[in-house]
Amino acid sequence: MTATIVSRASEVFPSLVTGIYMVIWAALYATLEISTEGPVGWALAAPTWRKKSWFYGAVMSGKELTGYHLFMFFLPYLFLHLPFVFAYQWGIGMFTWWRECELLAIFFVLCPSWDLWWFILNPDFTLERFRPGEIWWHAKWIGRVPVDYIGAGVSVILFTTLAAFGDFGVVKRMSMILLCFIAATLLIIKYAPRYHRWYNTMKERHRLAFEDWRKWFFPPEIDGLVQHMWNLDEIRGHIANYGRLRARREQLIPRCQGVMVSGDENVAPTNLLNWAYMVHMGGWKSVAVFRVDPVAAAQGFRIGYRPSNPDQWIIGKERVLADFHTDEFFRVRIGREDRTFYAVGRDGKEVGLALITCTAVNDHNYEGAPLY
Repeated sequence: MTATIVSRASEVFPSLVTGIYMVIWAALYATLEISTEGPVGWALAAPTWRKKSWFYGAVMSGKELTGYHLFMFFLPYLFLHLPFVFAYQWGIGMFTWWRECELLAIFFVLCPSWDLWWFILNPDFTLERFRPGEIWWHAKWIGRVPVDYIGAGVSVILFTTLAAFGDFGVVKRMSMILLCFIAATLLIIKYAPRYHRWYNTMKERHRLAFEDWRKWFFPPEIDGLVQHMWNLDEIRGHIANYGRLRARREQLIPRCQGVMVSGDENVAPTNLLNWAYMVHMGGWKSVAVFRVDPVAAAQGFRIGYRPSNPDQWIIGKERVLADFHTDEFFRVRIGREDRTFYAVGRDGKEVGLALITCTAVNDHNYEGAPLY
């Protein structure tokens, strides 16, 4: 009996080692991409080329091909073949069609795992934002699962089945690898907050001096001038520059009816030179007070706005704020230009919003409502 236990343990141990090794590999890829891309997914702020390919779009649910992702996907697939190339144990003569199918199955476990861990470990996203309407490059979902992940799961089953015709032991090895990835995902979900704190601490401790200067010159309220790539509305504008506004509009900013608020004729028109004064020095004297549907407010919503007249010059044109709010009442500043305000729920759909009144910014009757 002891011999049987040892024999079975010796069969399981290599697969366990492989699973742990692949888990470490995927985790390193995820953290590498977090350090590279930061809060902007799909390498939108990276200095890489982008190309709309019908083949890649069909395989990746409509996403465009980037130079960054071309190499990021090619490298791990190439690395999986290193045992055959170095010939320490297997050798090129050991390479067979069913081994290639096994490697493809491992590859399709690796890719969605490191992508999911990117969201969980990224302090700018976290697991809470892993949902439809939050991630523009994952436009197609089935429930809470992107279609790309489902396609990868089908590929794992397909290639594992094909490899089993050459060696049925592939099923046992792949089962162990999947168990390792499932266990690793649960551990990452549990300990992700610790990684977020460590990551933010390291960034704060070792950030470059120019980041402090940028925050001093350009406060968060006007970061559209410096950090425009970090805002969904500006992402839409950059895509428009490349002739792809029509294809992405539905993914980036929902079409919301909203509530139109007339501008304050007593203040100067908003432009690039006076915006900082208007925001920080009390240039805008009036506010609009809104009430959100209580059920939607409890679940969380984001505030969006757009110019009612498309010819009006407003920095950012149309914008959906990144942060979620849970206050039933809130205030927004009113400039010279007419604007339409709306609220978007966590599912990316418009929620009920009612205009209570337009009043002075220092009206004590509404000072308890947050001001945005």
